[in-house]
Amino acid sequence: MVDAAPGADIRMGSSRAPAAVDRAGVDAAALARLRGPGAGVASGASVLPPEAGSSFRAELCRGEPTAALDPGFSVLVVLDGAGTLGHERGRPLPVSAGQTVLIPYAAGHTELSGPVSALRCRPPAPGPPAPGPAG
Repeated sequence: MVDAAPGADIRMGSSRAPAAVDRAGVDAAALARLRGPGAGVASGASVLPPEAGSSFRAELCRGEPTAALDPGFSVLVVLDGAGTLGHERGRPLPVSAGQTVLIPYAAGHTELSGPVSALRCRPPAPGPPAPGPAG
């Protein structure tokens, strides 16, 4: 195992992290529990179950109609189609399937438009810190 910087293991510890991976197959009901309420609906809804929110967020964004994105650090993974990512600080950025864009907080309000779908990956929502592992 590779030694990592302190804190790089999401507070699990390098000896516990491998145990967090489940490589067994899952049935349809178990798979449905892993999907959040936004898997298959309109923009802005989480595609992860609520339990994931203490670690990170992932929201589905669709450019038609335009998806308004609030200011905040995020990574946008373009899933399909092509469109533009507009922001308060400059020219719109053309985006297309397969691209990944880091959006800094300083970009302000951003807007995804066009026939494009993307996954917006974000840190946990502001609030009290999640408790560390027991033991």
